[in-house]
Amino acid sequence: MLKMGVIRESSSPYSSPVVVVKKKDGTNRVCIDFKKVNKITVFDPEPMPTATDRFRQLTGSTIFSKIDLSKGYWQIPVREEDIPKTAFATPDGTYECLRMPFGMVNSGATLKRGMRKMLKGMKNVVYYWDDLLAHTETFAEHLETLMELFSRLTKANLTVRPSKCILGTDNVDFIGHSLKEGQKGLLLENVTKILNAPRPETKKQVRSFLGLAGYYREFIPNFAAITAPLSDMTRKGCPNRILWGPAQEKAYQTVRELMSRDPVLRKKLSGAEKNYSTMEKECLSIVWGIKKFELYLQGVKFVLQTDHKPLTYLNSAKFVNNRIMRWVMYLQNFDMRVESIKGSDNVGADFLSRVCE
Repeated sequence: MLKMGVIRESSSPYSSPVVVVKKKDGTNRVCIDFKKVNKITVFDPEPMPTATDRFRQLTGSTIFSKIDLSKGYWQIPVREEDIPKTAFATPDGTYECLRMPFGMVNSGATLKRGMRKMLKGMKNVVYYWDDLLAHTETFAEHLETLMELFSRLTKANLTVRPSKCILGTDNVDFIGHSLKEGQKGLLLENVTKILNAPRPETKKQVRSFLGLAGYYREFIPNFAAITAPLSDMTRKGCPNRILWGPAQEKAYQTVRELMSRDPVLRKKLSGAEKNYSTMEKECLSIVWGIKKFELYLQGVKFVLQTDHKPLTYLNSAKFVNNRIMRWVMYLQNFDMRVESIKGSDNVGADFLSRVCE
């Protein structure tokens, strides 16, 4: 760090201790404990857009490039008058940080603000900490976006790590999800962790399991109800060692099963809905699916493909069925074109509908 110009020797009156943290791979990481400095630091908030907000921006994109900044924190210089406050003690003497250190209360906010300002006006680039994702619908547009992005990175004097960058792909992992051909799915690595992990036996282990599974709750219908037997066992007053019974086992196995299926969207028909006519069932699936993705479909043109030909007349036919009329009124809020396709071209949707019957 001294040779890289990240730190320098210091005679500052401040002196934070150094702690050694063991990483998952067994190696050690040297960190600075800025607790005392953080207590007297004025908090500088900078909100981070949620993952949901980020994915909403990706609607319609099919080409992606993932850019990873090289040691993002260290690329931001510390203001000269603040450098002494970053001082830390080692057996070899006291040093202070010339580049922004990890662990200070406002380091994260500073990084996020810097990214936001650098990317201002670029609609086809989103960020999450020091990860950047360029996304477009066409290759030509993608090249223009990358040219602009690299130009801004150069002006900001920021460098990237080539070994971690992925350019011009239709399949990329971002914020714990898999993006492929314009669709968001479960990240195989995390699903594998859940499926291969031993059954949790303690409160801490159950919370960890629920935390990871909960990140993908949008893919697990009725997640809260399904996992209630497990959540109940982590409440205050319950023993640390989980009393594993039939209800807990069923909840655990149900979550694992649903995650391993990984359909993008599913709904089970209620008793009354099972009695609907074929036309009504097909129309119901369209209405429910559009409602589920309403945030993505509002204000954009899209094509609705169906292998049930009568539905191609949704926007022109006169229906006497009150239920279908209500649905048609709802669908008129969207700029969509209904297109008929062969049943043989719709095997994916047919398979998923049968899985959930």
